[in-house]
Amino acid sequence: MLHLMDEALEGLRSENPESVRQAVLLACSFFECARGQTSGLYRKEVLAEPASREDIERLRGELVDRVRHDSGFPATGGAVFALSKLDDPELTAVFVEVLRRYLHTDASILFNAMIALRNLGYDVFAGRRSMSILPADENCSMAAEFLRRWDCGDVPAPFG
Repeated sequence: MLHLMDEALEGLRSENPESVRQAVLLACSFFECARGQTSGLYRKEVLAEPASREDIERLRGELVDRVRHDSGFPATGGAVFALSKLDDPELTAVFVEVLRRYLHTDASILFNAMIALRNLGYDVFAGRRSMSILPADENCSMAAEFLRRWDCGDVPAPFG
């Protein structure tokens, strides 16, 4: 029987979209559990098999590698969502990279990257308190404006 961490890592390396999706949900649960969240987990079994710091880093690395280097990765949006659970400012560059790559191609992935940056304290939504995947055109415009400011060095330090 596989341990949950092995299941997650194996699933993330799979070519089967459903296995990848399940592994991303498992990664979310590991990340949330590592931060002290014990209710509302996608996979409550992680409470019985908590991840070590090294395991969390392995999961993080696998997700970052797939998001950055695998344009056919079937769960990019979910992977960005999972990575956002880490609340790790070192992932800012990854989320900005995702904004750039998916600006005009995938509204869901774009929205997940915008939320990840918002959770790190960046004002990606131009001061809006209500955020939604719709309207996609509006999100695209806000993301493009954020990237323009980012490239010019006009993005203030996170507010959170």
